[in-house]
Amino acid sequence: MTNPQPGIFAKDPPHNLFLEYALKPDASDVAVKAALKDALALTEAPGQYSVFGFGNDLWRRIASGAPDKLKNFEALGDSKGFYAPAP
Repeated sequence: MTNPQPGIFAKDPPHNLFLEYALKPDASDVAVKAALKDALALTEAPGQYSVFGFGNDLWRRIASGAPDKLKNFEALGDSKGFYAPAP
């Protein structure tokens, strides 16, 4: 990555958790929005900081107002078969 993203948390938490999800090909926009709403509701504890990131393709699929320059995530991988985002 030539331009890494600077820190995005307000404070440096002692623990971090990274979760990655993949959409089922037949997932409806209604189901995707409901799943995101449920996930956000789980992160509303006092003192808890959460960051949700998703790419251009999902943003444009379920909402409007995506920045014109927003691009899809490019997969990064290594010789051992590890990739982000997961295929």
